[in-house]
Parts: sequence; structure tokens; C-alpha cells
Amino acid sequence: MSDRIFNNLGWFVAGLVIGGVFGVLYAPETGEDTRKKIVQTSKIAKNELVKKVDELKKVIGEILKTEEEIILEEEK
Repeated sequence: MSDRIFNNLGWFVAGLVIGGVFGVLYAPETGEDTRKKIVQTSKIAKNELVKKVDELKKVIGEILKTEEEIILEEEK
């Protein structure tokens, strides 16, 4: 049974290696270009996220201010 497991594991590892080789050989761009695109896309996503968080802070601030005003009016 353990020979069968090692045989199957060997074929699995061989498949990973062959797939990796073909992936590198047939990649549409170089690794450097791919990394640059990943960095660029990450920066864009980060900037968009920061904008959305700032907008959310403003909305939450307005809601809190409105709620505070309502509470103060009710206390009068």
C-alpha cells in the first residue's frame, strides 16, 4: 500500500514540475513585467480603498453629528 502511495505522490510531483515548466515557458509576459503589474494594480487598489474609507469616515461623522444634535434637542 505504501508503494502505491509513493507512486501516486511521485506522479503528482512530476505533474507539478511539468506544469510549472510549461507555465514559465508559455507565460505571456516576463516575471518582471508581471510583478510590475501586480505592484501597480495593488497601488491603485490601495488608493481606491483609502478614498472609500475616507468617504465612509465622512458619512459616519455626519451620522454621529446628526444623532448628537437629535439627542441634544431631545434633552431641551
